[in-house]
Amino acid sequence: MAHVHPSNIDTLRLAGAPERELRTLEWLGDSLPQSYTVYHGVHWSAGSGRGAVFGEVDFVVVNAAGEVLLIEQKNGALAESDGLLGKDYGHERGPKDVVRQLHRSREGLLGALERGLGGRKPPGMSLLLYCPAHRLQGDAPAGLSREQIVDASRVQELPASVEAQLGPGQDAPDTARTVRRVLAQELDLAPDLGDEVTLQEQTFQRLAGGITELVQGLEMSPWRLRVIGAAGSGKTIAAIEFFEAAQARGERPALVCFNRVLGDRLRARLEGNADVGNFHRLCHAWLEAVGESFDAQRARREPQEYWSEVADRLIEHSERLPCFDRLIVDEGQDFSEEWWELLRICLVDDDAPVLWLEDPQQDLYGRNDQQQSAFVTYRTGKAFRTPRRIAQFVRRLLEVDIDWRNPLDGHKPRVTRYATADEQREALLQAVEHLESEGFRKDQMVLLSLHGHGRDPLAETARLGRYRLKRFTGDFTEDGQPVYSKGDLRVETVYRFKGEQRPAVILMDVDFDGSRPEREQRLLYCALTRASVACEVLVAEGSAWRKRLENAAS
Repeated sequence: MAHVHPSNIDTLRLAGAPERELRTLEWLGDSLPQSYTVYHGVHWSAGSGRGAVFGEVDFVVVNAAGEVLLIEQKNGALAESDGLLGKDYGHERGPKDVVRQLHRSREGLLGALERGLGGRKPPGMSLLLYCPAHRLQGDAPAGLSREQIVDASRVQELPASVEAQLGPGQDAPDTARTVRRVLAQELDLAPDLGDEVTLQEQTFQRLAGGITELVQGLEMSPWRLRVIGAAGSGKTIAAIEFFEAAQARGERPALVCFNRVLGDRLRARLEGNADVGNFHRLCHAWLEAVGESFDAQRARREPQEYWSEVADRLIEHSERLPCFDRLIVDEGQDFSEEWWELLRICLVDDDAPVLWLEDPQQDLYGRNDQQQSAFVTYRTGKAFRTPRRIAQFVRRLLEVDIDWRNPLDGHKPRVTRYATADEQREALLQAVEHLESEGFRKDQMVLLSLHGHGRDPLAETARLGRYRLKRFTGDFTEDGQPVYSKGDLRVETVYRFKGEQRPAVILMDVDFDGSRPEREQRLLYCALTRASVACEVLVAEGSAWRKRLENAAS
C-alpha cells in the first residue's frame, strides 16, 4: 500500500474535491507498493509578476529514488485530430491540447523541484495520461508514446503502467525526502486540520459526560464510588467536575493521579491548586512541610523502594498532614495498597467521599491489588475519545471489549516496518513529514516510545532531520518542575504520557518478542488510545506483533 497525500479522503470529499479523481487516488494508494508516495492536486508556478504562469497536476507519484511520474486524468470524451489529443471545455478556441498541458506541467514542476534541490535536477521525471472514458482511435499523439497513455481499453492496467513507467528506483532517502517535502508544500488541497481537531475535542467533551452525571446524581453513605472505565470514557472529566463541585461548596478536596504529565495538566486546569497533582509530587511537598528531606537521587535510582519508604515516613507524621473533605484518585490502577492507606489517613473522617477512577487495561506496574470492598463499583465499556478508524484498528489488533462511541472517522492508521535503527529513524522522519503535510502542527504531534526513559531510539540525539526534539531530561528544578530540552517536537514514553492525548501519535520501537503478551498488549493499548485523530506505528521486522499490526491496518 502506497503513502497517499492528502490521506484523509473523506475530508476531501466534504471539501468538494472531484469524486472520480478521489477514486483514482484511493485505487493507486491501495494498489501501488509501500515505497511509493502519491500526491493529489499539486500546484506549480513559474516566473513572477505579470509573466507568472500557474498550473496543476492531478497526481504525482514518487519512488524511493525521488524520481517522479506526473499523471494527468482526463474524464469524459476527448477529441482526436491531426495527431493532437484535446479536451473540449466549450471554449471558442476549441479543444485544449492535453499533451501540451502535461508537458507544460512538467516544466513548471521541474522548476519547483530544482529550487527545492538547491539547483540540482530531480533524478527523473516521466509522464502518463489517464483517460478512463476515452478509447484512443488513432496513433499516439505527438509528445507521448502509446505506453504513456492508459485509455478506456486499459483502465485496469493503470497501477501496473505506473510501476512500469516509474520503476522502484534506487534507494536515495535524502533526495526522495526533499522531493516529497517540495510536493507536500505545493499541494492544492493540503487540509487545514484546525476544524477537525476542534470538532474531535468538542465531540469528546459532549459525549463523555455520562460518568459525571452518574457521580453528581448518586446518594449513599459513606460515599465511596469506584469507576472502572476504558481510555477515553470520561473519567478525568468526572474527576475535575467532582473537584470543582466540592470547591463550590467551600470544601477542601484533593485530586491525585499517578502520571506526572497528567498531574501537571490537572493542576494547571484547576488554577494551580496545591492539592492537585501526581502522588509523588504531593508526597514531595508533604515531606518538606513536615520537615523531612527529599532524596532526588534515590527517587531516580530505586523508585519503588524509596517511595514506599516515603509513604511510611509520612504516615508517621499523620497528625501534620493536610486534611481533605473529599478525595479523588485518577489512574487508580497504578496505586498500591500502601499509597491508598496514606491518602485515607488524610481524609477528615471515615465518611468523607472518595471517587476512585481506574482502567485495569492500563495497569503497567502490577500494583492493581486494591480490593476496595467498601466501594460501590460502576463499570462502563463506552469510550468516546478514539475516532472510528483508530478504534477499528485497536479492535482488530487487541480484541478488546470496548464500546467505541466516537462518530468521527479520524485518519486511517499506518504501519511501517523497519529492520535497523537507521531505518527506524528514517521512518520516524517520514512519519513526521507526512503528518505535517496533512496539516498537523508540531505541537499536535508526539513521538511515543514503548520503552522507559532514555531507552527510546532517539535518546542520543537532539534532532530528527530538521526538527528539534523536546524531551524530559530526567531532572527537576528546585521547586520540583520537570526540566525539558529545548525543541518543538515532543518525545515521550508511554509511561509518562499515560492519561494524556494528542491529535497525532507516532508510536515507535514496537519490538516486542511476544514473551509477555499481556503486558505487551497493555502497552499497545495505552499508546494507541492516546491518539485523537491520527496514529503512525513503527514496528520492528522481527517483532512478534508485526504481522498482527499490518493485518489490523490492512
